[in-house]
Amino acid sequence: MNLLKYYSVDAIETSALDAANLTEDIAFREYLDHKQRQRKLDRNLAKATPEMKWLKELICPFVYGEKTPVGVRPSITKEAFIGRWNMGLGLPSLPNYKLLDHFLGKETLYYMAHGWEKAERILVMIDIDVLKAKGLGTPEGARRFAQHLKAIWPDLYFEVSTNGKGIHGYLILRKRWADAKQTNAALKRLEAWLRAEAKKVNADIEEVEIKGTCLDMTFDGRLLQAVKYGVLAKLPRDVARFSEWQETTVLRVQDLERSQFDVNEEEVVVSVPEPVSDEPEEVIKWPTPKADAKIRKVKKAIVAGSVSGKFINEDELAAIPAFERLYREWVGPNDLMARKFRITAHDFAVMMVLLRHFKAQPNCDKTLPCRRAEELWTGLYHAGDVDRGFCHHRWRRIRDFLSARGHIDWTDHRYEPPCVVKDENGKKDQKKSSRGIACKWGITEQYDHWLERVSLTAALKSGEASFVDTGFRKLVPPQGNGKNLRPISCQLRELRFLQRAEAACDLLYAA
Repeated sequence: MNLLKYYSVDAIETSALDAANLTEDIAFREYLDHKQRQRKLDRNLAKATPEMKWLKELICPFVYGEKTPVGVRPSITKEAFIGRWNMGLGLPSLPNYKLLDHFLGKETLYYMAHGWEKAERILVMIDIDVLKAKGLGTPEGARRFAQHLKAIWPDLYFEVSTNGKGIHGYLILRKRWADAKQTNAALKRLEAWLRAEAKKVNADIEEVEIKGTCLDMTFDGRLLQAVKYGVLAKLPRDVARFSEWQETTVLRVQDLERSQFDVNEEEVVVSVPEPVSDEPEEVIKWPTPKADAKIRKVKKAIVAGSVSGKFINEDELAAIPAFERLYREWVGPNDLMARKFRITAHDFAVMMVLLRHFKAQPNCDKTLPCRRAEELWTGLYHAGDVDRGFCHHRWRRIRDFLSARGHIDWTDHRYEPPCVVKDENGKKDQKKSSRGIACKWGITEQYDHWLERVSLTAALKSGEASFVDTGFRKLVPPQGNGKNLRPISCQLRELRFLQRAEAACDLLYAA
């Protein structure tokens, strides 16, 4: 039976039962040859149908998901994706015969949307879950909530989920010239609105989610640095209703960014909160103005706005209202989102004040660790100078927002996380543990001057300057010359040791 090594496992498994009565090697080999030829023929005969062409135009062609015994898995890992992309090896697309098996119910396939700006339309799934991890909701409740959404969007296409309990809705989102981050942020707003809507009508469901979000790729020139997969969604299966697929509801990214999809933070229902250490609560009940004034006086007497010898003076804090106005003119009426956290104009303004401070007083090694920003921001918050606590999710989202618009000067976007080694007693071993290495970055000179101009505009309105244009709309900065990068994890200590060793060897051989 050594001939088995020439055949794939799939071919042997599919032929094991039919070939149980075959005992001769020659007959068994002929049988397997026939099954292999038949399988290749099936693949070749699975030509593209209108349903397949329609779906492939609306989903990401590079990555798809398959249901396996251990759960849903993507067709290619992120590491393999980056490697094949940078080496120009190409990425296998979703084959037609797999789509055919999905339509016939033999397999279950999943997709994510395309994040390219030139992708005009994408397919988005509304997943109404019942009887999942929490065991909440009923199938009837899912159907009623689907009917409620049908009343809002009459053409919205729905079909029953794979387990027959939940409901899957599909809509088309027009995203021309919107990148992956902007599109995913708009879909996050839609998800928050759907959850608030379910809460408002007391829907008997466990959760409603948006799936099929965009694949997000980060480039350094032509080199792919990082890739973030979207949330996988099940492809529609009922091809007999293909005409309903085509006529489903169509929304635009601009529609989702309008005020009608605004949701108060306390209205958003989050199913499973992500573990976040030392995070401030998202919903904050502010005290009355009189009590607030008393608190500010007491706290200022203790902290005085100074942290670790770094001081933010009153002139810098006076620019916060101007930076808040800049944020409103820049992003419009709808706030940016960092996961479940909303980024307000005040968050943006405080970060601009800190970035200008770090630009003027950088670290000796030019790094800008998040911990330094957290300490200074927290000190201002305890002193009563700012109204919101620090959140590293918001900090990262605003940094990426500026980087995408070319206003971050990346000296080195690599970082190394800290290494914590514990001894036998469970305590931190100081000798074996090591501190992390932060990225080296800051705002560009051009953007720093632009923020100065914005702050002077605020001074003009109070009669302190007379040479700056008063139109805030004209002060929205243009695209900068900085690179659109994101931090990547790297073994910097080992890399720098090898670089020093190589330099020492070069000097040795030169001598």
